Amino acid sequence: MDSLPTKSIVVIGTLDTKGREVDYLSRKIEKEGCRAIVVDVGVLGEPLAEANYSRKDVSGRGGKNLTDLIESSEKGSDRAAATSVMIRGAINIVQDLYSRGSLDGIIGLGGSTGTTIGISAMKALPIGIPKLMVTSHMSHSRQVGEKDITVMQTPADIMGLNRIMKRSLSQAAGAIVGMVKKDDEALGSNPMSMVGITALGVTTPAVIQIMSRLQKSGYEVIVFHNRTSILEELIEAGQIGGVIDLSPGELVWAYVAGFSPERKSRLDIVRDFLIPVIIVPGSLDMIILSYPEEHVFHRYADRLTSKHGPHVTLVRTNRAEIKRLGQVIAEKANAAKGPTAILIPLKGFSSVDKEGQPFYNPPLIEEFVESVKANARRNVQVIEVESHINEARFAQEVCNIFSTMKEVVK
Repeated sequence: MDSLPTKSIVVIGTLDTKGREVDYLSRKIEKEGCRAIVVDVGVLGEPLAEANYSRKDVSGRGGKNLTDLIESSEKGSDRAAATSVMIRGAINIVQDLYSRGSLDGIIGLGGSTGTTIGISAMKALPIGIPKLMVTSHMSHSRQVGEKDITVMQTPADIMGLNRIMKRSLSQAAGAIVGMVKKDDEALGSNPMSMVGITALGVTTPAVIQIMSRLQKSGYEVIVFHNRTSILEELIEAGQIGGVIDLSPGELVWAYVAGFSPERKSRLDIVRDFLIPVIIVPGSLDMIILSYPEEHVFHRYADRLTSKHGPHVTLVRTNRAEIKRLGQVIAEKANAAKGPTAILIPLKGFSSVDKEGQPFYNPPLIEEFVESVKANARRNVQVIEVESHINEARFAQEVCNIFSTMKEVVK
């Protein structure tokens, strides 16, 4: 019986400062039965270990001659410029390896610069490829964003093969090998049966009810916590057959609070894919601030607020903001390629926006409805539901409309 092909794991590190540690990690990986492909992203000094892709290879793939890069660094030029070159080169290499079927997992080893390069390379790879960043600078983990990257913090700086560091590197090797050797879960024969739903704590009851109904109808459901960059990536990869954007609170930050202007493009990708899309104004009644109530920005000093937790304060959106969000929602729906509907729960958009709760304000809901209707095109269904977003009636209506839309695109 033929043996199974060896799994390949890319190991990224700066071999001028962490060559011995990268070499130790690579040997541990190979001892576990996987092939280690070492990529050297160092620039400052001579490599302390051998690499499958040398720093000259990496810099060249990043668009810069290594000699020029070293000379610039020695002259005290901005180190960030050299790091950018090595990031581009590393991304180019790992994407090429993946496209050739020669990358089953990736592990990075680094301090500040090495972590930046490693995470950047990992983020260029598809969802589902095992990714592990071993770092002494945990603060860099924020660079991970929404990507499926595991971060492991070492107990000391990655400098020297003492018994503590050897144990950490051995554990890291075991972790990445275990991840790549784990049998893939069956994706199913029809990826278009998967539905993406967005959620927040204030819309969780609705998500649970919708998810249960869809699953009973044979759909597979994947839930995203408000942000949608990974959902967009899955749509582009053909893994998502429909979207229920139940909690588009990210639009509040992008369009009326001004916190995340880069996410104004949220879910614009549905312009290019023939999949059903339902948009619900869940959580549009609030601006979510990651600050205690006593530290809320002075710009909201005259606003109605609600304490959501020790470090989270909710601020009620006002008339101008809710009208603007109605326009944005309509424009997003207008641009969608597939069948699209906007479902509006007339008795409130969140758990704090219902009768008896602090954000309940029927006139603002009416303002939102009017704004949506004034801006939505005829191809977009605008459906008003005499229900609160978290009530069973609303969940049933969402599922009914979604099933009808799926029939259209079969």
